Amino acid sequence: MNVRCDSRFGALDVSHIEGSLDGKSGNGRIGITNASFGLCDARSSFGAIAAGGLRGDSVTLNSGNGGIRIACSPAGPADLKAQVRSSFGGVDFTAPTRFAGEVNLNANFGTVKTAMPITISREISRNRVAGTIGDGAGRIRLESGNGSVELR
Repeated sequence: MNVRCDSRFGALDVSHIEGSLDGKSGNGRIGITNASFGLCDARSSFGAIAAGGLRGDSVTLNSGNGGIRIACSPAGPADLKAQVRSSFGGVDFTAPTRFAGEVNLNANFGTVKTAMPITISREISRNRVAGTIGDGAGRIRLESGNGSVELR
């Protein structure tokens, strides 16, 4: 099933989706729970994004003004492709247990933390980490313009 939802002034809450999700909120938070998908694309102009129990291949989440907190299912794919960005708010991302691939964490005005074993291949600083976890085809890119970034 492919789900497309759009709200100009209000929150979006979706759960138990199998297929793909294309969600947009102009002025409200987005909540996603227990979703299994090929593609998840959600955007909020003024609101936080929270998701739990995600299982899928590709995640793209953007918040213009609000934090983003994502918890993938531990059984999610090792080759997950995730791109998560908040302009004004922190990003907290829990990857699938078996994730392996490229990692790029960036907090323009904040700090970067990780609980995962990243092999640093390019750079490391208080607000930037780039490297790999294991040997795989996955990719996680987490970015905050004004807030901290944490990968678990």
